[in-house]
Amino acid sequence: MIRLVLLSVLAGCHAGGGPIVAYSPQSGLRLGGEVSGGVALARASVGYTRGMLGEPRSRQYLTFDPGYVGTVHTGMTRGDSMAGGGVTVGKAWGEDESVPVVGAWATGGVTFDSCMDNGGVHPVYSVAIGYRVLGGVGELFITPKVSALAIPASCD
Repeated sequence: MIRLVLLSVLAGCHAGGGPIVAYSPQSGLRLGGEVSGGVALARASVGYTRGMLGEPRSRQYLTFDPGYVGTVHTGMTRGDSMAGGGVTVGKAWGEDESVPVVGAWATGGVTFDSCMDNGGVHPVYSVAIGYRVLGGVGELFITPKVSALAIPASCD
């Protein structure tokens, strides 16, 4: 009974992290890390980037990233594909500034062992790409992630 209640609460929950690479002509190349998590359509991310070429300042950010991410059983013996996208709204701050963040993102990846009885939690390997504007400066970003996704098995 406890397991059933826990799985119903966790259905659609996810959490993960990985590196982030961002680039804009104004700020140059930025490298850092990001962790994110959420449930259903609600998700949030927190991250850190540091300028490598161009602007050397570091920047931290906290964003709300609502969007849809779904899985589709592909017929593979050990996995499903997943894809989705959404918007980004939040705040970024650095040594001497605090700026709004707005943008959009798309993601795709693979879940493994999604048809196995492992308590409903599945490893996900994904890559997100997007465009965001931080205080008037636009940048492209890419972030590969390793995550845990709590979903019911889709093997029927």
